[in-house]
Amino acid sequence: MQLVLNRKKAVIAVAAAGAALFIGFSLVSNPMFAAALALLPIIVYMFSADRKTLLFFFILMSPYAYSPMFSQNIMDITGAKPFNLIAALCFAGMFFHGASLLPQDKAERKVLFYFFLYFMIFTIASFRTLEYLPLLHKLRPEEFHGSPLRHLLSTYIQPALYFIPFLFIIKHIKAIDDISRTVHVICLSCFLLSVIVLSFSLPNIALIIQSRSGAKAVFNAFLGMHYNAVGSLYLTTYPVLLHQAFNKKHPFDILNLFLAVFVVGILQSRSALLVVLIATYLYLFLAGRKIHIIWLTSILGCVAVAWLPFFILRTLQTGFQEGDLNAIFTNRIDMIWKPLITEWIGNARLLLFGRGRYAMMTSAAYRAGDLVEATHAHNAYIDFFLNCGIILLVLFVGFIIRAMKSAWDMGRKINDGLYWALFLCILSFLLGCFTQRDFLPKHENLFLFPVTALLVNYTLWWKRVKQ
Repeated sequence: MQLVLNRKKAVIAVAAAGAALFIGFSLVSNPMFAAALALLPIIVYMFSADRKTLLFFFILMSPYAYSPMFSQNIMDITGAKPFNLIAALCFAGMFFHGASLLPQDKAERKVLFYFFLYFMIFTIASFRTLEYLPLLHKLRPEEFHGSPLRHLLSTYIQPALYFIPFLFIIKHIKAIDDISRTVHVICLSCFLLSVIVLSFSLPNIALIIQSRSGAKAVFNAFLGMHYNAVGSLYLTTYPVLLHQAFNKKHPFDILNLFLAVFVVGILQSRSALLVVLIATYLYLFLAGRKIHIIWLTSILGCVAVAWLPFFILRTLQTGFQEGDLNAIFTNRIDMIWKPLITEWIGNARLLLFGRGRYAMMTSAAYRAGDLVEATHAHNAYIDFFLNCGIILLVLFVGFIIRAMKSAWDMGRKINDGLYWALFLCILSFLLGCFTQRDFLPKHENLFLFPVTALLVNYTLWWKRVKQ
């Protein structure tokens, strides 16, 4: 027996030494591969351990999908980005722990049915871009690949990975304790994002507050995303940060909320600032904290008069001094919305069915240089109309109104702070959609999917308890 144990120890020692040498040589030849290899045992452990561990890891890593570290292919294999591999393991782990995409009950069947319809809209809109892919590649070769396969990998497959937390939560996160833990992980993910944003923003603060182009350059260099996209991540999480700070009253949660507000201020996004303010008032009102509304109003009044930084004042005052509605919306009305809507109305096919994702770039006005150079209309409702047509827009908006009305009615029955916080995360996103964002999956709305699933499962949990 002792001899067998000694042999096992020897084999383990040799294997460990061999693995160490292999990783060491890989660090010299391919650092990214070596880092991924070193993380492999941890990921394998998460895969086989508690089914929620991989989900939590995925949520923590999601904000950095386009950062330089996570956007490089391992060993130059197309699509083999670290984030994509983490997502694939998370998806596989969902089935490894007993989930099935087939609905288990009537409520789940309804949820998955609407998800399938949304997924089909996303799929059709994405594949329709193949018709004019050469034009997209010509206009923005750094953003759109000329190869249909690589184009779909970056604009269809990778955004589809953000659906994984939605499915995972619907299938596995059903108890109230698990829902609370997942909310805590989302808050932790926001905390890490705030720390990282501040770590590179503060040394470059002069460049960031000097102009929006400077802010864009800094955030693209470190996170691989626009500063408005970072603001969108906070829009869909800020209400739960607020809830945790007011209810847990733990120093970490209070610090997390403070850092989030500080980062939103640095981003200089008017929509993010205004929606955060609206969400704060709505949460305090719905959670029955009316005395805090008085305190908040007093504090904001003092800050606005004496301490509001000049670059935030400059952002908030844009267009108001001229009294020009177009200037208030930073030329979106004349340089994006009116020309595009007019062109689409003048073509029956475009009016009814749209033209697929990134349709704005196929317009005659865009090619003539009469529009702002962008890939989307800076209004999710108009952008959805351009991509999918008036029929789907009416049906989609009608569904949103009906779903939010049902969620509001359910919230009045449940009357719980966490439920209202999740509800306001979705409402904040919908308000922000009037000047930015996208209804189809994108990196900037990645938190919308787990938050929506948590709200659905919270409702189902409450109904089970009341039965």
